[in-house]
Amino acid sequence: MRRWFDNTLVSRLNHKRSGAIISIQQRLHEDDLPAYLLEKGYDSLILPAIAEKDEGIAVGGGRYYHRRVGDLLNPERENDEDLARIRREMGPQAFSAQYQQNPVLPEGNLVRIEWFGRVDELPEREECLMIVQSWDTGMSDNPSSDPSVCLPGDGIRSAGTSSTCCASGLAIPISAAQCFVRKAAGVQIMS
Repeated sequence: MRRWFDNTLVSRLNHKRSGAIISIQQRLHEDDLPAYLLEKGYDSLILPAIAEKDEGIAVGGGRYYHRRVGDLLNPERENDEDLARIRREMGPQAFSAQYQQNPVLPEGNLVRIEWFGRVDELPEREECLMIVQSWDTGMSDNPSSDPSVCLPGDGIRSAGTSSTCCASGLAIPISAAQCFVRKAAGVQIMS
């Protein structure tokens, strides 16, 4: 795709000095043509279905269309309920790419913030079935690299018929905790 754009499309302009390439697309994945155009520095107008920031969009003649966080792009066509249903049906990664114009790597978003709840006090250590530590190693000594981080867990405990994973004041339903333990790279389980 990149080779086609650089070696074929750019040479097809009828007027090389005054011609323009206009690409109107929805995002599909992190390495699609719009990503390449952004990387090359092309001007862009990105309109997510649900506004993620307050912004003024120039519409010509010195006028602006103002969007606030949460504003829908076309509520007559797709309202809040429609978009919530579509997100459930497509899944968050496809929705993020196609509707929000913000593709997420397939490996991204393994642990979602909405899985976490808050606990007022941590359980006693003897109530825990196991201790969980999650490590994200920087894997480089380059000063600009991300640092290595450890999230020490305070354990998994049983509470009647449901179980909870407690970590630094956060409570995760056990199904999410099991998913986290299985999928996150570098997780160590100690009993």
